[in-house]
Amino acid sequence: MSTISAEAHAAPLIHRRTRSRRSAVLSRVAGNAGEVREIIDLRTDLYRQVGKWSDGAPMIDRFDTEAGAVHIGAWKDDRLVGAARVLVRAPEQEYEHDRFLSWDAVGLPPREECVEISRLCIRRQSRHAGTMRSLLREIAWTCLISGRQYLVACATRELLPTYLRIFGARSTGFEFTHSDLGPKSHTMLYASVSQGIAGHTMPWHVWAALWAPVAVRGYRTRLLEPDAGPACRALKIAHARLASALPLGRFR
Repeated sequence: MSTISAEAHAAPLIHRRTRSRRSAVLSRVAGNAGEVREIIDLRTDLYRQVGKWSDGAPMIDRFDTEAGAVHIGAWKDDRLVGAARVLVRAPEQEYEHDRFLSWDAVGLPPREECVEISRLCIRRQSRHAGTMRSLLREIAWTCLISGRQYLVACATRELLPTYLRIFGARSTGFEFTHSDLGPKSHTMLYASVSQGIAGHTMPWHVWAALWAPVAVRGYRTRLLEPDAGPACRALKIAHARLASALPLGRFR
């Protein structure tokens, strides 16, 4: 599969924004260099606050500026409150985690079928379900339109159970110390993009509260394929629309 440039990958998402109605949080791909700098500044500040970045320079690496880096921000009232990065790389290109592990040895899916999620962060005062929903839905949509089958990421022991639950992910069991992120141990995990968005890898209430609106977009654009035929597609869309309208609140 060919490399997807950041510009080409981001373009269809600029006007496909993910809004959390309750909290008025709007998540989308950064549309220009200024917004990317804003995202990196937020990331640097938040990672410093929790002791994951001690360098005096901005928290930026070569992956941030190379083709295939997609920077996602969550804005509320024109203020950036959260951010994440998705890397869509060619199989022969290095991913961030390659320096810490052997891809095949730890049980990750084939690298040509993967995207990598990292640098997920939210301002403390904005850490509520509305912000998380909005940001995660845009991450999921970015992964879906990449055409890759899996997402890979790492998480600390404290956050690993939450990520496994909300992404419908599996832990590889491989722990390592990420030299850029402080002394805490991290564990590699992976998840099926399409199966998660369709709700096949998690409890129904988690899917309904978090991923159902992404499923509606996926079925309508045929990026998600139901098991059989147009009738099944219509039922899937109706089911996802109904689920996304329910006032389910928390998704834990």
